[in-house]
Amino acid sequence: MAYDDSSRWCQGSCMGWARRRMAGYREDVAAYEAVLARYRERLADPSTKPSTLRKPAAPEPPRIIPVLGDPIYCQACTHAVKAKLARLDVAAAIAARESDGMRGTTTEAKVRSTPGPASPSPTIDELEDLEGWLRSWKAAYLGADEVARLGSLMDAITYGTAWLVHRAERILRHRQMAVPFAEETLAWYARLDRYDPTDVTVQRMPLRCPGCKRFSLERRGGEDVVRCRTIGCVRGESISMDQYTAMVEQQAMAAKAATKTRTVVRPPRPRTPAAETEHQKVEP
Repeated sequence: MAYDDSSRWCQGSCMGWARRRMAGYREDVAAYEAVLARYRERLADPSTKPSTLRKPAAPEPPRIIPVLGDPIYCQACTHAVKAKLARLDVAAAIAARESDGMRGTTTEAKVRSTPGPASPSPTIDELEDLEGWLRSWKAAYLGADEVARLGSLMDAITYGTAWLVHRAERILRHRQMAVPFAEETLAWYARLDRYDPTDVTVQRMPLRCPGCKRFSLERRGGEDVVRCRTIGCVRGESISMDQYTAMVEQQAMAAKAATKTRTVVRPPRPRTPAAETEHQKVEP
């Protein structure tokens, strides 16, 4: 396959860098063709000496090892989109729990376009939009104009997410539906990823582990415990933040005490022969 046959490339993030490089290459080719046209015009002018002209060099195409879609997305990107779609349910549940008001306990379908009282929480409005988005893709998959909400808001989100996850791979193989579905799924996850408990940040701690003596201590986001990532380390298996803070203070005090008690021992300065002669002189 030619390097620029982007129609068969995976449309996911794995080939995003290649598409950017190809876009830059096309811009370079357009600029080269403009310069080449001016060069040919000047070369055709009888009053111009060919020796004074320098033919422009063509830009080199980028070296790209393409990842092909199957048929649109590769397996890795398909699974990545499917995984983030599945996380929307848990992220939405945590967002609802942390909101300042709860709604959606009725079993009746809600029509957002009709006038009515405002939601007590902007988070709930966002979850209403998420549930509507899930139903819109269910309707598109079934070829229907719209589908009604089933159950309360959170039940409808759980059901809609599970329904689409079960059919995500087939949607991501559809020529017309794959790209917009994947892009919208990733956009929704970006809006709710701060509520995703599976997206854990790990902080490396600067002290050595008291067990294995390695710089292998780490703290996961949301936890008050420092752990050693070395397999089989017993002493560093679970260290509370109070214990770790005490270790930091103890090490700081030890370093400060060592700095105060440290003495610099200088070797005696050797005497030069001239200095020894001067020392041996006796006044008359």
